[in-house]
Amino acid sequence: MQSFSLILFGATGDLAKIKILPAIYTLFEQSLLPGDFSLIGSGRTNHSEVDFRRYVTDILRHKLGDRLDESILKKMLSHTYYAAGDTQDPIFYQKLSVYLIELEERGVPCGNRMYHLAILPELYTAVAENLGLSGLNQSKGGWTRIMIEKPFGQDEQSAQALNTQLTKYFPENNIYRLDHYLGKETVMNILAFRFGNSLFEPIWNHKFIDHIQISTMESFGVGSRGKFYDSTGALKDVVQNHLLQVLATTLMDRPEDFSVGKVRSERQNILGALLPYTSASQIERHVVAGRYQGYHQEKDIPDTSKTETFVALKLFVDKPRWHGVPIYLRTGKKLKSTISEVSIVFKKPPFQLLEREELDSSSTVLSLRLQPNEGIILRLAVKRPGPKMILTPANMEFCYGDLNSQLLEAYVKLLLDAFQGDQTNFALMQEVRAQWQFVDPILKAWEKDKKTVKNYEPETWGPTAADELIAHDNRKWINPL
Repeated sequence: MQSFSLILFGATGDLAKIKILPAIYTLFEQSLLPGDFSLIGSGRTNHSEVDFRRYVTDILRHKLGDRLDESILKKMLSHTYYAAGDTQDPIFYQKLSVYLIELEERGVPCGNRMYHLAILPELYTAVAENLGLSGLNQSKGGWTRIMIEKPFGQDEQSAQALNTQLTKYFPENNIYRLDHYLGKETVMNILAFRFGNSLFEPIWNHKFIDHIQISTMESFGVGSRGKFYDSTGALKDVVQNHLLQVLATTLMDRPEDFSVGKVRSERQNILGALLPYTSASQIERHVVAGRYQGYHQEKDIPDTSKTETFVALKLFVDKPRWHGVPIYLRTGKKLKSTISEVSIVFKKPPFQLLEREELDSSSTVLSLRLQPNEGIILRLAVKRPGPKMILTPANMEFCYGDLNSQLLEAYVKLLLDAFQGDQTNFALMQEVRAQWQFVDPILKAWEKDKKTVKNYEPETWGPTAADELIAHDNRKWINPL
């Protein structure tokens, strides 16, 4: 890997604390960075270089605990620098340009640069423009790339406007739209599982699959993200990006090869085939919004908030492979447990040849656990021991923990990919547009008619309306094992 500098905007923010700084430490720990890599933090806090290194030390000691190796930390700190400033102030970029030159004179190679925007989404456009106007979007000594966290826009129109601004100053192959679900080992394993085992691909279609469920559930509330979350809600925070990307990864056709273009193209083909809701009545039937009791008592949440903390919905994909197969998505906060899972429910046998012990054991279910306790469970029907031929459910399980190998955290994987110039696990603009084109009609219908948000008690699986949504089709949610 070539030498480069990571310029981290928002270096003192929550995302940097929780995800990015620990991921960079892991890259140092595993010797995955070039010897002359440099981390240049930037934030509004007026830190000196020494102050910022002390700040990084405190963050990593608190986050990593006994896992922290002081010698590795010392090495990381020797590559760490800081540039204070306001990202909305054009003068800051002039100072940053001078600072990069000064670092070069100190022997820190800054010719190749990755700008990582771990800041409020409403600041993305200003940063891109200021980088362009100051000339920092180009480097005489190498490449410049820009990495942007989700959400990418607030609807299709704003996403298009943001992309226009970005592509004005950066070519598409230097823009990295980060959705950390695409970097999860378990999401990438969906492709390995399907295409690495000849058993499953022939039955991965409407002839054998009854329906699909994708759930991302959280046992915690909004916490310190109240202000951001209340302006976003569950639909835009999780469904529009995470769940639709997992859906695309699960349903995509086999690419010709696993090159960047082929994989992203197949994901985009699925997202572009999502059947949109065509009326308010259809949205009312197929989409459920919920809010946990106590949401209005959370920090920074106004008493008049109408924001949803739970969404369940039913959709279809307009592809011959998936003709007539409903896909059910759900996500929410303050639920019974924290879990992310994809469940493929296969069709029941065409006739009841044998007596079954349980009514719901009549389907074969393949569950791909994304987190936690990552693994795969295949629920089958087997004969119950005894004199009669009676079927009972049994599980065949694979757990990642059995491999005696630690899963690579998503941010570690995605940062490494971006540093190496690999965009496979980053979203194309066409993918982002397709995601918003599916979600926008829901948002517009809710704005026009003021969505009815169903209350639910914490530590449940959400509002009863979500159960009724799937029960209407004589199905039920598969709660995690």
